[in-house]
Amino acid sequence: MPPSMAACPARKAPCRSPGVSIRTPTARLIVEDEPLIAWSLADMIRTLGYEVSGTVATESAAVDGASGCDAVLMDFRLADGGSGHCRGAKDP
Repeated sequence: MPPSMAACPARKAPCRSPGVSIRTPTARLIVEDEPLIAWSLADMIRTLGYEVSGTVATESAAVDGASGCDAVLMDFRLADGGSGHCRGAKDP
């Protein structure tokens, strides 16, 4: 966890370091075909203060669900043959 997000000892709220602002929530889509990995990634992203708009397991579902997201975190080898690397090459 970044130092700016570390919990203050006297309270449960995040501390703010001088000159460092706390991130505002933004939507992230997770594309992962392994449920445990998808859950773990979503948990980490939420812990860092970001919103997870959803998790999907296929490339086609990612294309459909990506509208309104600020970023997509995509697996490189999906079970249906989809690839984050190839998808990124198709859509600059």
